[in-house]
Amino acid sequence: MDNLQLNTMDSYIRVAKVESEISTYTVNIQEYAAEVQTTEIAVKNLGIMLMKQKTDTGDLSNEASVASEKMITTTRKFMLRGAVKARQLGNNILAEQLSHPKSYFVRARKIDSIQHCRDMRDILHDNLAVLTNVLPADIQTIDDAITAFFDIQQAPIHAIQNKKAEGTDLMDEQFHIANQAIRNRYDLLVSYLSDSNPDVVKKFAEAMQVINAGERHTVLDALCVDADSALPAPDNFIEGAVLKIVELNLIATSNSFGLLGISQFKPGIYHLEITKAGYQTVKMIQE
Repeated sequence: MDNLQLNTMDSYIRVAKVESEISTYTVNIQEYAAEVQTTEIAVKNLGIMLMKQKTDTGDLSNEASVASEKMITTTRKFMLRGAVKARQLGNNILAEQLSHPKSYFVRARKIDSIQHCRDMRDILHDNLAVLTNVLPADIQTIDDAITAFFDIQQAPIHAIQNKKAEGTDLMDEQFHIANQAIRNRYDLLVSYLSDSNPDVVKKFAEAMQVINAGERHTVLDALCVDADSALPAPDNFIEGAVLKIVELNLIATSNSFGLLGISQFKPGIYHLEITKAGYQTVKMIQE
């Protein structure tokens, strides 16, 4: 869920609180209870979807940490072995190339860490003739560790690409159901109570207004990539690119997957600027 959807969920909680305060007025309104039940079921479904998203993200994060550690540990194991052999042979240049500390990999961005391991793998592979304590099977072990971590890094990208088909449409449907049910409840309150208890109608309307205000806003998502790079995705994703909506002075920065987003602004025509040190500034108009 994005921030706008989470805020809408908060508004459902406020509607439920109002309902507990006005239930004595609604208990005898025909069809009202059915709309309350419809709302509650939709909100419950949204909560389940939200928890699943958080669980999936947490599981993926833990899996990625384990795979990253294995990739780095495996690569360095054979690097150190090769460095010793290189020093024994008096090849100090090769030994130096294979003597990077663990921090060289750990402190790098994920994409850079993968590339560092690939570089070390290539150095070992290209020098198998002299590094006799490193075998072709060891190179394959490094390849397997790199591939495992790379595939996990790809998983969030695949999840984003499949998000609309597998998740967003389902969530949008539940938001629509909940909003419609709340609208039906309001119409019933107006019909039955606007003359006798206008304050009850007003209180519910104020809770509804939070939901309706949210529906008048929009969300802008972007994926930042280096179009001139020969590297495939995700190695060409750009982290740290800054998107600015000029008229609103709203700013977002892309994450390690090149993704960024700005939410909760009204629809309209805006000038956008995307900047990143070392890259040409991109300017465009978004409607």
